[in-house]
Amino acid sequence: MKNSTRLLTNKRQLLFGFIVVLAIALRLFKLGSVPIELNRDEASLGYTANLLLTTGKDEHGNSWPIQIESFGDWKLPLYVYILIPVIKLFGLAAWTVRLPSALAGVSIVISSFYLVSLLTDRKTRPWLQFLVMLSLTISPWAVHFSHVAYEAHLSLALFLWGLVALLTTLRDFAAGHRRLDLLVVSQVLWAITLVGYHAYQVFIPLFWLWTAYLYRQQWRQFFSGNKTWLLIALVPFMLAIGLLLGSGGQAVNQTKFGGLSIFDLNSYNTQVTDRRKMVPDSNHPIFVLVVNKFGAVLTQLETNLLRLISPEFLFLRGGDNHAHNITGYGNFYPIMIIGLVIGLVSSVIRPENWQLLLIGWLVAASVAPLLTFQANHSVRFSPAFVAIEVLSAYGFIKLFQILHKYTAKKFLITFMTLIVMGLSYNIFQFLVHYNYVFPQQDARYWSWQMKRLVYWLGDNQANYDAIYFEDETYSPYIYFLFYESPSSAALAQRVDYYPVDPEGFRHVRRLDKLYFQQINWNDLQLYEGKNVLFVVEEQQIPDFNRFNENYTLLTTLRHDWVPRGIEIWEYRGKP
Repeated sequence: MKNSTRLLTNKRQLLFGFIVVLAIALRLFKLGSVPIELNRDEASLGYTANLLLTTGKDEHGNSWPIQIESFGDWKLPLYVYILIPVIKLFGLAAWTVRLPSALAGVSIVISSFYLVSLLTDRKTRPWLQFLVMLSLTISPWAVHFSHVAYEAHLSLALFLWGLVALLTTLRDFAAGHRRLDLLVVSQVLWAITLVGYHAYQVFIPLFWLWTAYLYRQQWRQFFSGNKTWLLIALVPFMLAIGLLLGSGGQAVNQTKFGGLSIFDLNSYNTQVTDRRKMVPDSNHPIFVLVVNKFGAVLTQLETNLLRLISPEFLFLRGGDNHAHNITGYGNFYPIMIIGLVIGLVSSVIRPENWQLLLIGWLVAASVAPLLTFQANHSVRFSPAFVAIEVLSAYGFIKLFQILHKYTAKKFLITFMTLIVMGLSYNIFQFLVHYNYVFPQQDARYWSWQMKRLVYWLGDNQANYDAIYFEDETYSPYIYFLFYESPSSAALAQRVDYYPVDPEGFRHVRRLDKLYFQQINWNDLQLYEGKNVLFVVEEQQIPDFNRFNENYTLLTTLRHDWVPRGIEIWEYRGKP
C-alpha cells in the first residue's frame, strides 16, 4: 500500500514538474521577438525603470514617483520598480522588459495547483489541479499575456498567491491553528496589487468584501478575542491607500478614467442631441423621458454586459484592442465553452462554498470593465480569467462524470477522445501561429518599424535641421528614449508637450529636432532655408510634393505583412 501511494505521488510530482517546465518554455521562447516590437506602454515601462535606476527620476524629473505620468496615461509603480533590478542584472532590452510578466505567468500556473487543492475535496482535486495547471499553461490569453509587459498580469500573480495564503489561513484555522502571519501575507499581496494595475483598485475591495461575507462565521471565530488582529490585517491596505492618496491618486484616477467612465454624462451630449432632433418636439416630457443622458448610461451598461460575456470576445475574436489579443483568436479556445457552461450551471445548482467564491470572483472582476466604454477589454477583465479556467476545467470533469454514469463506456471513450483530439489540435495550431505567424501578421499593430527607424535616424539626423513625423498620438518619441536612453537631467530642455487632450493624454510635440505633428504639405514656406526629413507612411506624401524637385525619397522601410511601409523623404529648402 505504501509503495503504491509513493508511486502515485511520484507520478503526480513528475506531471507537476512537466507542466511547470512547459510553462517556462512557452513563456521564455522568443520572449524578445514575439510580439515583434514593444508597444508604447512597454517601452515607457522599460525606459522609466532604466531612468530611475540611473538617475532616480522619471522623464518629467520626479524623484521616485508613485504615480508615473506616461503620455498623461498615468501608470502605477509596481511593474516599473520590479523592472529596476531586472535591468540592473540584464540590461535594457525588449526581453528584459517582458521578463517579469513571463515569470508572473509561470507563477500563475504554479499557484493554481495550490489554489485548487485548497478549494476542492479529495475526489475532485487530483484531476482538477492538473487540468487547471495545463489550461493556464497553454491558453491563448495566458501565453500572450506572459509575452507582453502587462502590469495586470503581475497583479494577477500576486492576487492568486494572496488568495492561496488566505485560504491556507482558513484551512489551518479549521485544523486548530490560528495563523496571523499567513493572513497578513495575503493582505500584503492584495494591497500591493492596488499599486499594480488600476482595475484591481475596483476588483480587490469587492472580492475582499465577498470573501469576508462568504467565510463570515470562520472570520468571526478567528478574530474572537483578538480584535487587534483585524486591525493588523488591514494595515497593508491602509498603507497602500495612503500611499496612493498621498501621491495625488484621487486626481490621477479622475484624469485617467474621465474619458473612460460610462458615467461621464458629457460623453453623451452629441448622442442625445442628435436623437432629440429626430422627434417632433424635443422638449416634450415623453421624449425627454425616453431620450436623455441617464437612459443612455443604462443602454451603454446593457451593451457592455453583452460585450463582456459574448462568445466572440471570450472564445472567437477577443477585444477591439489588437495589443491585447491575437488576430483570429479569442482569449480561450472555442472548445472550452462546453466546460464553462457546464461549470457555471453546476455552480448555480446546489453550489458549494468554493463555487460561490468563483461566482463572486467573476462578478467582482466584471465591474471595472463594465463601467468603461470598452467593456470587451481583455487586460481590464483579466482578473476573471483564472476563475473562468477553473470553472471550465471543472465543467469537463462534471461532463465526464455524467457521461460515465449515463452512457455506454464505448460512447464515453469516443466522445472524450474527440474532445481531447480537438483541443490538442487547437493548442498545436495556436502555438505555431503565435510564435511564427502572429509576429508577422499583426506587425502593423506593434510599431514594427520603430527600432529600425530609431537607428536609421540616429545615423543620419545630424545632417538635418528638423525631422517631422506625421502623427503624435502613438507616442513615437518613447522609442527614441528607450533605444537611446538619454538621462533625465537634460530631458526637460529637449522635450516640448502639447496641451492635455480631452481623454487626458499629454503627447510630445518635440524631442530635440524630432517634431511630431500634422504636416502642412501646402505651405512650403515653413521649411524654406532648411534641410528637413519627413517620416510618413508609404504613399502618404501628396503627389505635388512627391514629384517636386526639392523632395527626394531616401529610403522605404517595409514589412511583408504590412500594407504600407514607412517612407523617409528629404526636403532641401531653397536658401
